Amino acid sequence: MLWFFVRRHLRFSGSQRRRRIPQVFYEESHTRGYIVAVTSKMKEIIKTDSAPAAIGPYSQGVAVGGFLFTSGQIAIDPRTGAFPDAGVEEQTARVLENVSAILTAAGSSLKNVVKSTLFLIDMKDFAAVNAVYAKYFGESLPARSTVEVSCLPKGAKIEIEVIATLDGD
Repeated sequence: MLWFFVRRHLRFSGSQRRRRIPQVFYEESHTRGYIVAVTSKMKEIIKTDSAPAAIGPYSQGVAVGGFLFTSGQIAIDPRTGAFPDAGVEEQTARVLENVSAILTAAGSSLKNVVKSTLFLIDMKDFAAVNAVYAKYFGESLPARSTVEVSCLPKGAKIEIEVIATLDGD
């Protein structure tokens, strides 16, 4: 009987209908004394031509449970496939444009990012990266980790991955 109630009262919001990600729906009854919460565990692979194609066996992003997890992005131009011979500021801007394209393809945006992880070749670039990063995120600053690494693909100076919400809140 409870399963019938859950199936009957499962709700999909407008943009989520297309992706088949149900929003959480709560039903409370004082006369029957129950509370039901329904969440989704369906996984969707996110792929867009507006960001560089994966250069290995992985996805650009994966949406599940109301969140989007992006793979690490480096400064490859998605139109040409070329990697720029540029400074860390230009690479950071290109990386954030790539991340933004994946978020947009999933129906999210930079304002919905709740966690980012930055991988830097040289921690001396931290201040320069912060200046560009602040321009893209503005007042909507996510939690963040920054790690210095010894090497990144294609000689990149920075790689960024993010976790974002899909509900727009």
